[in-house]
Amino acid sequence: MASTSYNNRLVELIRKAESGVQKVIADAAGDGDYDAIEKARQIAIELKQLADGFTPTASDMVGDGTAAKKSLAVRRVDATEMPVKTNLNHVGSARRKPQRGGKVGYPRFEARNGTLYRIGWSKKQKKEYVHKVPRSSFDTIIDLLGRISVEFDTPVPAESVIDALDDDTRESIPTYQVYAVMMYLRQIDAIKQAGRDGYHIPADISQRKDTLWPS
Repeated sequence: MASTSYNNRLVELIRKAESGVQKVIADAAGDGDYDAIEKARQIAIELKQLADGFTPTASDMVGDGTAAKKSLAVRRVDATEMPVKTNLNHVGSARRKPQRGGKVGYPRFEARNGTLYRIGWSKKQKKEYVHKVPRSSFDTIIDLLGRISVEFDTPVPAESVIDALDDDTRESIPTYQVYAVMMYLRQIDAIKQAGRDGYHIPADISQRKDTLWPS
């Protein structure tokens, strides 16, 4: 059985590997490389499962009594990119500061004709890309978040939301739509990000679907 120091070193190596995988996902999303994104996502899942195999014991407790092992939340880029040729009129669209390395003014969100649009900027293609989320999918995702908020008393990783989709729902709602909705909710402060651990989701979120839909 590995000693505490070896356990700690192994966990730290897993953390570093996870960070590297997340960078690959972000870079692949910027280039719209779906194959690379999916491969990296699978590796991230395996890393989390590996990290979960380290169960702290009394000998693993250090200093102030906290476990040397910290849980690893699998993170995934908010959405893959889908470059499009057509620009959109962004009247009344939600705006936010870009993530590190992003283009100013992106992503933006707007709703038209019963569809939520996420408008991003592709660094590789040097043009806008769009993700579309039908209102029916938006409502389903909000209901799912509401159910999950009851089950979790800790921040919820985005991957846990994906995993909570049943087989039928997963067929009709691509994962990028889940990430698009969660990114929109974060942008309007309907959910709060807790660093790498995930998101704080209010228990009443499913009761506010109509007010959360952009006007």
